[in-house]
Amino acid sequence: MKIDSSAVKTGELDLEYFPKFQRYYKLDIKTKDGVIKTVLLSAEVIEIDGEKYILAVTNDITKTRLAQQELRKGRRLLRF
Repeated sequence: MKIDSSAVKTGELDLEYFPKFQRYYKLDIKTKDGVIKTVLLSAEVIEIDGEKYILAVTNDITKTRLAQQELRKGRRLLRF
């Protein structure tokens, strides 16, 4: 499933983006200063007093992703 990152940025997420069976979303987002960050979004629909809400938490995984890329690159170099 693909989520429009502009919807995440503006908070204009539709409840249909969050089916109950999928909980984690990896997104590339642009910060205010133009830097692209990779985040892991955990979101689910919750219901309180008959009203539906989206409960969401993001975790910046940019450094982890870059470290994994460097590790793969180093392993490729060692093979030759």
